[in-house]
Amino acid sequence: MSANNVKSTAKPAGKKIHRPNYEQKLKEMGLPLTPIKPQAKPVRQFQLAHLAATLGTSSQVKNSPSESAALALQFWNAAGKALLIEAQARVLTRGIFVLARKEWEAHANALIDYFDDCDGALPGQTDSEEASKCYCEAQKKAGCAVAEVWVGLTPIEVLRSLFTKKNLSDAQCEAEFIKFLEYAKTDIETDSALDLHSDGEDRMKASLVRAWNPLDLMGEEAPNFPFTTQIEILLNNPKVASKARLLGTNALVVRWLACMRQRQLSANMKR
Repeated sequence: MSANNVKSTAKPAGKKIHRPNYEQKLKEMGLPLTPIKPQAKPVRQFQLAHLAATLGTSSQVKNSPSESAALALQFWNAAGKALLIEAQARVLTRGIFVLARKEWEAHANALIDYFDDCDGALPGQTDSEEASKCYCEAQKKAGCAVAEVWVGLTPIEVLRSLFTKKNLSDAQCEAEFIKFLEYAKTDIETDSALDLHSDGEDRMKASLVRAWNPLDLMGEEAPNFPFTTQIEILLNNPKVASKARLLGTNALVVRWLACMRQRQLSANMKR
């Protein structure tokens, strides 16, 4: 199982955030500090029995009453979660530049739980292999949800979101972006933490996995999702990268840029 298919417990070094300022920024942007809670109402016995009976009669597989009740409970919980999936996904896209790793992972894990059919299932009804499969599928669906609700930005909008110092001209933002990409390339080459995720091979992909974690990369090898290729083009052409038409179209690439910017700011503070 790949690193991004396991709930992250590691706490990589990152920018030290002044919490009052950070929390005020989230408040101003209308972003909740904690994930949106599912709104499924407590199920009553007769409701669960009715739903279980309906599922039992419509299924071609003969289930025991307890199995039908367990399946009915999963449907009930899923219905309560479904109403909040888009709202939770939009929290991640709206906060893609500003959410620190702790809050990003908390909101992403909440979205994954919304898609996880085994989450909240009755004890004893799901084996470990099925639970793992459910979670991995939920990671993929959650990643797709965030990518689908993402509204693309123009290149200059991306730069303005990365470099927030007031009174910077467009030319100054572009100059800062060149230095930023040079930093990012060096960081990928020298960050020993990436060895844990890359097996010493694709460090660029490991860096992207870390930024997007715990969401899944949605089959990065597929032709329609050349995420690492897009980033490599930026790193290898820093002087023209700020004009790249696709700079702000992909949520994964944008989140990677945001995370690398946080790392750069942290490194600057330590000097």
